Amino acid sequence: MNAFELIGGILAVLGALTFLGGAIGLFRFPDAYMRASAVGTVSGVGISLVTLGAAIVYESWSVLGIALIAIVLQLITSSVATTMVGRAAVNSRQQFHPDTDIEALGHLPEIGDEDPVELADPADPGSSPTRP
Repeated sequence: MNAFELIGGILAVLGALTFLGGAIGLFRFPDAYMRASAVGTVSGVGISLVTLGAAIVYESWSVLGIALIAIVLQLITSSVATTMVGRAAVNSRQQFHPDTDIEALGHLPEIGDEDPVELADPADPGSSPTRP
């Protein structure tokens, strides 16, 4: 076993431990927003560590370059996906944990509020959702 295999193995194990922590968070965290945060962190950090570890084991600059591109794309898509999951939870009116400070979020839709979005007509390809 050379140094590259050792470093790559350590990074892969750290990534796996990150996945384990995220899985525990899915069961332990009390609301959808905290769970989305756990999944976002796992998919960003955990996959990056495992990918980097695997690339280091190959001992090739081209593989490392491809892995770095994959990591950057993963971090971008992970943050966007986590934001969309959180937004979907807000729009579906999931309750926040009582200890969560939501003052910075501004006005949140209440359970009785009507949704003012009119959906697009599927029969008309030129139509789009509108807000009054």
